[in-house]
Amino acid sequence: MTMAPIVAHPNFKKPFILYTDALREGIGAILHQKDNLGKERIIACASRALNQYEKNYPITEKECLAIVWKIEKF
Repeated sequence: MTMAPIVAHPNFKKPFILYTDALREGIGAILHQKDNLGKERIIACASRALNQYEKNYPITEKECLAIVWKIEKF
């Protein structure tokens, strides 16, 4: 990355796009929305470390955890 991403204000009349990822030690998510030109803009992003029990989840459950966690948070 050569530049910091520009965070946009949400437009609640447009659909949101949620990207999530799960790793061995943590989960993360980025909330996007397309602007008037069709380019995706970052609305918000967040990540967190997994606790000792969550680290033992299979990857599919970690991915589901990331989705549920961010939908509740956003």
